[in-house]
Amino acid sequence: GNFALSRDFVTTDEDVEQQPTQHTVTTQTDYRESETQTDPFSPEYVHQPGITPSELLQLAKLTSGHGLPAGLAEVEMIERMRAKRAWEATLPPVNDLSQFDKRREQREAQMDSTNERINHFRSQLLKQQEVNIQKIEKDHLRVLRKLDAKRENVEGKLKRRDIVMDALKRKDRLPNRFSSEFKSHYLDTYEGLEKLEASLKPLMKHPKPKDVLKPSVNKALEILISYKAQIQKEKERITERSPHFLVEKEKPVTPRVEGPSEEEEQTELAVIVLQKLLRGRSIQYQMFKNTKDQMANIQELRLTHAFRSKEQDQIKVTQAYERTMKKLREQEAERVAQEEAAQDMVIDREIGELLDTLSKELTRLQEERRIHAFILLAERQRRQREAEEHGRRQQEERRCQEEDEIFRQVVQVHQETVDMYLEDTILENLQVMVDKQAREEIQKKAKKLNDIVIAMEESRDSLQSEEITSEMINGFLIPEPEKILFQQKVHMKQQQHLQAARRIIEEAASSSRLSPQEPSEQSVSVTKAANQVQEDTAGQRVQEKQLDQTD
Repeated sequence: GNFALSRDFVTTDEDVEQQPTQHTVTTQTDYRESETQTDPFSPEYVHQPGITPSELLQLAKLTSGHGLPAGLAEVEMIERMRAKRAWEATLPPVNDLSQFDKRREQREAQMDSTNERINHFRSQLLKQQEVNIQKIEKDHLRVLRKLDAKRENVEGKLKRRDIVMDALKRKDRLPNRFSSEFKSHYLDTYEGLEKLEASLKPLMKHPKPKDVLKPSVNKALEILISYKAQIQKEKERITERSPHFLVEKEKPVTPRVEGPSEEEEQTELAVIVLQKLLRGRSIQYQMFKNTKDQMANIQELRLTHAFRSKEQDQIKVTQAYERTMKKLREQEAERVAQEEAAQDMVIDREIGELLDTLSKELTRLQEERRIHAFILLAERQRRQREAEEHGRRQQEERRCQEEDEIFRQVVQVHQETVDMYLEDTILENLQVMVDKQAREEIQKKAKKLNDIVIAMEESRDSLQSEEITSEMINGFLIPEPEKILFQQKVHMKQQQHLQAARRIIEEAASSSRLSPQEPSEQSVSVTKAANQVQEDTAGQRVQEKQLDQTD
């Protein structure tokens, strides 16, 4: 704030300029945004006895920028805290001494699981470390081989690949990759070496050096190496010959650069001097401007060095007064802060209840909408099922009708077949009976005629015999046309009956297609017509037999 100073506070030194009557003391300015408080206000919470503390109190240490808004790490921390509280809830109470052994066993089991997890993690790290060490060793050997190759070819000349030398140097360059897989425990200790030596059989005869023969492969390699060395010497001897004539090399012309003229040099020097003057003037202006801007601070520094003992006492009194006022202001600010905290607590409680009510109402509305959506979905599924069931019912009814019609027609065919079979059986029996009766009557008539003929033959004379002979001849000649005419009449009657039967059958077939379920009366008429035809046929046969017998 701005405080007015007394006239005694002003110094009387003539060298010091006249000080202003007012100046700013203990003022802090926000020079950048990071110095401004941006954390949201969080009122203090008083835990009421008898109420379970909220889970949010466990997150009171999280502030804006330091845990809020919550990320993946904070969510994991919250889940660990929940798991820890759930685990602590399962533990027996601490004040119960009878459960002390149980708590100790649980703690030991937890420590064992933790040690097992740490050992597993350590073993994984050791395996990874061994893999990394092997990789580093391989890289080290590779780099050493590269350095050896560079050291052999210092001049950097390109050389062709020498297959012979590669075969010889391959054993030295490549490490034995499988040596670590085959390890003998005899080589670890001295006792193992003694056992190994004891297990070996002693040599009966030591070979002489002259008996050692070199393999043919090494001999061939040596021949190739010597042959190659001779060829290389011949090539060097050929290349060392001096030419017959010296070739003169042309020396290039030395380039030259023309220097600037004197006028250009003078102009350039003048420009440099002018630039120096401008830079100095600009620096001087900046210094003056900064001095003018910071004049208040400079005057304050001058005042601190110019104070006397009286001024120091006055400053102490002023400082004591300021401390007292500052303490009063802090007390007043603390009281105001407490009042504001109480008001904020009441307001927060009301706002919390309002937000809780709104949240519950929102949850209820969302639940109601969700239930309504479920109802609509269930209604839609019900309509779909009803439509599918209706379609299936129609198909079932249609199939039942088709099966009933098939059954009715099959039963009708069976009934007609039975009727026809019975009719055929009756007709056959009737025909047999008719034939039997006809035979009996014919036999009776033949017997009567035979008796009559016998009686007539006994009583007849020659004239009567001649008359009978003539009548028999006439009977042979005249009845034949009558017989043919009678057969034609019978055939015409049969054709009429057959045509009537066919017409009735066609009408019955057409009517059965239109109304298959009603029993047709025409089938009865068809049966009657067929019976009539059969009776006529049987009567014709009987008459023909009678005519044959009479003849």
